[in-house]
Amino acid sequence: MNRQAARQRLDQLWGRGRAFLGCDLAILGGAMTWVSERHLVSALSNAGGFGVIASGSMSPGLLAAEIAGTAALTERPFGVNLITMHPQLMELIDVCL
Repeated sequence: MNRQAARQRLDQLWGRGRAFLGCDLAILGGAMTWVSERHLVSALSNAGGFGVIASGSMSPGLLAAEIAGTAALTERPFGVNLITMHPQLMELIDVCL
């Protein structure tokens, strides 16, 4: 496969990721506790990727503030990573909804 054909095939595969995430680049930011907060997440989303808030160490109130803060910094899509072992998981889900 020549370079141009490989690039076209790769773009085809990435297109599925871009369509699924609703972003320009099929790049998903890893949710890193204490690092993946509003500034990093919005920067990733604004650059065309898909930023993800790490909520593993957050209370529902802090997550609500992070989501609102991220939304204030970008109009692009972003996500929230939830840890299923979190003691307040259902409350965090309610915040996300």
